[in-house]
Amino acid sequence: MKTNHFLVVIFLMSILCVANISCKKDSSPGSNEVFIQDNSYNPSSITVKSGTTVTWTNKGSGQHTVSSDGSGPLNSGTLNANQTYSFTTGTTGTYTYHCNFHSEMHGTLVVN
Repeated sequence: MKTNHFLVVIFLMSILCVANISCKKDSSPGSNEVFIQDNSYNPSSITVKSGTTVTWTNKGSGQHTVSSDGSGPLNSGTLNANQTYSFTTGTTGTYTYHCNFHSEMHGTLVVN
């Protein structure tokens, strides 16, 4: 009888372990990614080569944007939870951007 209880406990622990691994969220962005979470861009500054596609992903529950300061090329529109915006870089330079919904959110894209 004790052996059956032990096996049931091991089985349940295995299920919980698998569920935890499969439900785990990505905690850090890849080299050409920016995560939008906790009302910030992560990383807040990214440097890439011309021709690189950069993808922003809204990892939070609120709405956000990736909007160029001034007349720059970044214009994601509204990103809801889990939505993405991709931009393929062209001209070298430094592009600053912000979130239209959260004035404290700022980021920088440097294209070499």
